[in-house]
Amino acid sequence: MASGSWKMQVDDQGRLWLGQLLIDLSYQWIIPTYIPPVLLLKSWHKVTRVQL
Repeated sequence: MASGSWKMQVDDQGRLWLGQLLIDLSYQWIIPTYIPPVLLLKSWHKVTRVQL
């Protein structure tokens, strides 16, 4: 799922990854302990998965 410069996806082991698009067009990925509420208010759309 993506919204603006943010992307969320689940890996093969069921872990949720949260990525933010950087200036060099790569993503900075983390495994969040919670989803920040500001991200829940964004409009999300389905995109293709990327290799983590």
